[in-house]
Amino acid sequence: MTAKYEFDDIHNAPPNQLHAAVNSSVSGTLKAHFEAGDHEETRMQPLLDFLEWIAAPSVLIPLCKNIAQDRRFIDYAYLHNNGFFVLYIVDPDLGLQVRLHVWVPDRPPHHEQPHRHRMGFVSRVIAGELASTLYERTTVGTDGSEPYEALSVAGPTHSDFANAQSALEAGPTVGLRAVGCTTYRAGETYRFPATGIHRVDTSSEFASPIITLTVWEPAFQPSIAFEPAAVATQARSMNVRRLDPEVYDRMMRLVVTSILVQA
Repeated sequence: MTAKYEFDDIHNAPPNQLHAAVNSSVSGTLKAHFEAGDHEETRMQPLLDFLEWIAAPSVLIPLCKNIAQDRRFIDYAYLHNNGFFVLYIVDPDLGLQVRLHVWVPDRPPHHEQPHRHRMGFVSRVIAGELASTLYERTTVGTDGSEPYEALSVAGPTHSDFANAQSALEAGPTVGLRAVGCTTYRAGETYRFPATGIHRVDTSSEFASPIITLTVWEPAFQPSIAFEPAAVATQARSMNVRRLDPEVYDRMMRLVVTSILVQA
């Protein structure tokens, strides 16, 4: 039994029961995920079911309001190196990362480089739109291929922000070729496999926040960042940029307001 069938009326629960129900749902989703085996689509279906349930305004609005009030996950919130804010809405040490990604128009535009994640994920666009460009590995020098340096990204597995650093470790030069781009808009859901390589872009002139809700399976492989070979990126540490309370509160208010508008 997946989360969307078990907790449909959670929005009526008081805060302590709300979080207990979410935690129980995460446990059930993880159990179904591990029992599904190695087939990608089957393995990710429990996460899609969980995302469909938790993304419903009747669940997500009271959950985010409560989290904003007690700041229970403020120590996990940070500004990602790719320019968006990361806000957890479930304790990551339970085994699933359930988090909001927020791009705001008052920050300088940032364009990602291609990368491969440590795990697969499913995502719902809550507000705005973004574009995901898919890449495939090729032989350097073939038609449409560009040379990139593959850099292994080392960082905390769950919420170990006591060691608030990640690092880039130099790797080999590989060829990558863009093979397609998909734009996802508010209300749409998509799944991205652990084997995939992509780059996410937002418009350089967007006027309202872009918000996604993502659910990540447990990590099982290194993350890889691909930097243009001509740049000759050096191995280096990267500090996790945590949010101060004022910024955190502003981001959470922005999320709740955006959900209410979309609802």
